[in-house]
Amino acid sequence: MTDLSAYRLWYEALQRSDRKKWSKKVRSFFGAADGLAFEQWWEESKDCFIVEAFTVDTVDDEHEANEWWGEYGDDPSVKLLYINLYTPTSILIRDFGKLVRALAKNKAGRPKIDQTLVDFPLARVPNKAVIGKMLKCYDLWLENQRRPHAARRKLYEIGALAKISPGYIVEDVNDHSREAAAKRELMSITASRMIKRAKTMIQNVEKGQFPVY
Repeated sequence: MTDLSAYRLWYEALQRSDRKKWSKKVRSFFGAADGLAFEQWWEESKDCFIVEAFTVDTVDDEHEANEWWGEYGDDPSVKLLYINLYTPTSILIRDFGKLVRALAKNKAGRPKIDQTLVDFPLARVPNKAVIGKMLKCYDLWLENQRRPHAARRKLYEIGALAKISPGYIVEDVNDHSREAAAKRELMSITASRMIKRAKTMIQNVEKGQFPVY
């Protein structure tokens, strides 16, 4: 089963993007699914992200065999086989097992996911915890921008609400010690960095790149 967490984050970043700035490719692949809940969006969009793997399939005629060979002829992980179905099942299972073991030798372990054929490959495996904090911080910052200037939160407060660095939270609001001031400054710096990275990530999602920040 596919781990959807990376694509849910992709979706979340895309929801925060400016549709007017979407690249032609992003617009053509995701435009019809815009505004859908994640589950519906995934059903509409999953073919852009994942090439479904197969284990065994049948080839029924010469044309289909040529198509398979054209696509997989140079792929060492795929073999086209001729099977005599009049052979007793026990012998087929025995010989097929021998052949698979011979072909699969020195290939122990699960191969890495190949994203060379997908329309929108992941730039790397996303850090879910970090991106979640980035988006939370970004949302709080965006909401803050809509407030009257006098009612706006400081960067420290945004960071504390987003819980991006619990060690920098000052529990006592009346604590004005040097240590508390240092914590507030570090939280402000971290929040600023998170917001900047979130903006960059969202801008890159508009181009079809994720997670790039």
